Amino acid sequence: MKRAIASLFLALSIWPCLAQSATMAELEARLQTMEEELNFIKENDEQAHEAIGDIKQNMTVAGYSDASYIIDSRDNTRPTFHLHHLSLFFKQKLNKNWRFFSEIEFEDAPKFGDIDTITVLDCGPDGICGGGGSADDSAKTINTLNEAEGKIFTEAFNLDYTWRPYASFRVGRFFTPAGIWSIDHYPPFVSTQERPRHIRKIFPQTTDGAMVYGIIEISNHFVSYDAYISNGEGNSAHEDQNTHKAFGLRLGIDLPYLDNTNIGTTLYNDLLNDGSDKTAFGLHAKLLYNNYEIQTEYADALLNPASGSNYHMQGYYLQGQYHFSHWNLGLRYDYYTQDTSQASDEITNTLFTSYHITENLNVKLEHHIVELEDPAHQDYQKTIISINANLGN
Repeated sequence: MKRAIASLFLALSIWPCLAQSATMAELEARLQTMEEELNFIKENDEQAHEAIGDIKQNMTVAGYSDASYIIDSRDNTRPTFHLHHLSLFFKQKLNKNWRFFSEIEFEDAPKFGDIDTITVLDCGPDGICGGGGSADDSAKTINTLNEAEGKIFTEAFNLDYTWRPYASFRVGRFFTPAGIWSIDHYPPFVSTQERPRHIRKIFPQTTDGAMVYGIIEISNHFVSYDAYISNGEGNSAHEDQNTHKAFGLRLGIDLPYLDNTNIGTTLYNDLLNDGSDKTAFGLHAKLLYNNYEIQTEYADALLNPASGSNYHMQGYYLQGQYHFSHWNLGLRYDYYTQDTSQASDEITNTLFTSYHITENLNVKLEHHIVELEDPAHQDYQKTIISINANLGN
């Protein structure tokens, strides 16, 4: 009996230790399992982040397209369906600072026919074909297209380095920073298919070169700038045909007037391939108040030819529109002359409206009344109905 009581007492004495030992072993096992689970989650999370990073760095494709039906009052001009643009944007974030962007435009539904083979005679250094100089004559075969229509054009080709908000860098081909319309020129976003007459004539459409740009805060106002150096007008991305470089600067400032007011200026200087010195100056402004928008641009270029007298190119427009629901309704007056000393004035009065089917799809109707001072060209009217789509993000 005493032995049984002693055994029971001993068992009761060591049971807490055994229970504690079992509990600690169980906890250690659970901790080990949790640690393995955490390592698994961490590994998969890192793989997920790497996959997301790969997705972010993959090239994305976006763009826009538009098609129109055009009625033109000029002689021998028939109503036409116009498949104007299919532009594709290729974008990629290369790393934290570097980005790539390009725009390839397929204009007027390009078509290129079969290849023809022709033989061309090279008369050699003496320039004499046949006769006594025939010893250095040679013939070569070249391939040519037997038909071609439309245009394929690299409108932009940029490598950007983002350093600071007030200073980023770009090299490649970019749209010349000038005024407003040249910046917002994409058909889904501008008011009309027909641009104001002086756009791309006083300041060039594109620029091949290098640029620094950014936004600076001055006295609680934000000033944006684009400063660049380029090959200049009439020169390809392959070759600059003169030793002079073009220089340009665009400034814009947001002001706390009305709902939003933005004003700015553009400067440009270039030595053209024909020897003319060109200095251009522009002003622009956009004012927003409730549903009303007023937009205007002015540009003037002084050309000093290698021979002959100086002359000015000049253009401006004033545009007002009213936004309500999905509709826009507006008027524009624009003027352009390629030489202020000659009878070359071109004046256009435009009435336009558009309806946004969705954020990325709209339909436009516009009517233009064009008056040309040059008697060699007749006045005319043009009506355009178009549909415009913004593709991708």
